[in-house]
Amino acid sequence: MTSKATIGSAAKERNGLSPKDFVFIAVFGILLFLVFMVFSIIFSANANLCWFTHTVGALFAGTVFMYLAYRVPKRGAIAIMGIIVGAVGLLMGMFWSGPVGIVVGGIVADLIAGDPQKRTRTKLICAFAAFTFCFWLGQISLILMMGEAYADGTMQELANTYGVQEALLEQSASEFTASETDSDVKYIQDKGTLIVGITEFAPMDYKSADDEWIGFDADMAKLVAEKLGVEVQFIVIDWDMKVNELDSKNIDAVWNGMTLTDGVKVAMECSNAYCENAQVVITK
Repeated sequence: MTSKATIGSAAKERNGLSPKDFVFIAVFGILLFLVFMVFSIIFSANANLCWFTHTVGALFAGTVFMYLAYRVPKRGAIAIMGIIVGAVGLLMGMFWSGPVGIVVGGIVADLIAGDPQKRTRTKLICAFAAFTFCFWLGQISLILMMGEAYADGTMQELANTYGVQEALLEQSASEFTASETDSDVKYIQDKGTLIVGITEFAPMDYKSADDEWIGFDADMAKLVAEKLGVEVQFIVIDWDMKVNELDSKNIDAVWNGMTLTDGVKVAMECSNAYCENAQVVITK
């Protein structure tokens, strides 16, 4: 005769997530995230290709996702994977919408996958597609905001003002919608100020005769602050300490003609490239 306590314990052992499961979920969740990040670094070099980052990355990350789903066929495993990966992304400095997209994607994917005992390959493929879409949607939010400025001609006008129109890269038009949950955007809006870390770097950021920060990047920062409904404040930073300044929340963003190197894109969440940078050697 089996007691109720024994039955409950057996059910927990069979259906609940064990510590070993959590370790497995974390390891393969981070691996899945890294696969997407590798393709993000590769594709972000081109403004047009960046939109296909998650599509191509999914062809490889899908194998990791499917293996995780088969290895830990338990309800909640995919959602927990999304939460863990979202937390990692946030700690790595991703813009708030990226981690939110990952977490929401994990929850949605878990719901689509459904009862572990009734899962099919088709359900898991649909679940992964939903996860990838949410991840993609979360990451492009800041890019979409920049695209709106390009589409209405504001970015072109600013580029003409500061002589960088030839370097301007095309952006797609779109709308930006802030998350209703806690986020960096909400944090900025609650305090009423967007603090931007810069250095004097004409024509991107420099002081006018009236001691006001102007320049292509400075004016773009003012535009974003206006769209968020906050004031903008510029702070001169030690350029070598920019990541620490972001992590410690001394500043909310770095906006200073920053070249999107692989190291920069790993250390912080970046917008889509909007100007083409080049070094030119002039000889007599």
